[in-house]
Amino acid sequence: MNITVPVIFLTALGELNDKITGLENGADDYLVKPFEFRELLARIHCLMRRPQQLESGNQIKCGNVIYIDKQKFLKSDSADCILSQKEGDLLCLFLKNPNQTLTREHIITKIWGIDYNIEDGNLDNYIYFVRRRLENVQSNLKIQTVRGVGYRLTAEE
Repeated sequence: MNITVPVIFLTALGELNDKITGLENGADDYLVKPFEFRELLARIHCLMRRPQQLESGNQIKCGNVIYIDKQKFLKSDSADCILSQKEGDLLCLFLKNPNQTLTREHIITKIWGIDYNIEDGNLDNYIYFVRRRLENVQSNLKIQTVRGVGYRLTAEE
């Protein structure tokens, strides 16, 4: 199982062995009670600034394409191409959520982070770039605009 949800342990157990055990068992951070709420918020923001951890090197197959995240490599039977980091992250988000409408806010948070101030046009530009990449490899995948909400990846038969 590949779980990518950040985990912060909030506990009264503050001995070194407790901390080591918590971190070795999956915690991304470990905070001992009592703590200042501002410190907890800072640690949450720190974890949210990390780029979404994508399956390193794994292939994702959807429709008639295969995407290899580690190399940002998109291929079909007829063509292939290399994507930029943001294009690859955006495509990977859609490939992991096919046929689901993703809101603009969700996409921006996952790709740019919770604290990133992005103009609306930037997301639209990257959607355009990914659509072009899919067209260039003659993919049967399409990113549809869901007016007033966001976008959805679908496969045409």
